[in-house]
Amino acid sequence: MILERPAESRVRLLLRESLILDVTEEICWLLATRGVRRSELAKTLGIPRSSVVRLLDGDAQTPISRIADVFWALGAKLEVHAVPIDKQEAP
Repeated sequence: MILERPAESRVRLLLRESLILDVTEEICWLLATRGVRRSELAKTLGIPRSSVVRLLDGDAQTPISRIADVFWALGAKLEVHAVPIDKQEAP
């Protein structure tokens, strides 16, 4: 069993929240620049508007496939690049 030290748990949580924020900010930017309303996005995807709202509120349970569909519906592709975690930046 692997036990995390408290500092490692905080770093993991910070990185998770940072990723969620980056993705939701990118979607909001696309919605704004393309003039697409949340209700229009939901209709295009065939999902309830409440699902779009939850995604934009940072719902960590949103599947990656749903995120990919959102970017597709907005005429964009999300690119992901992994970078090493700088241990010096850890709280």
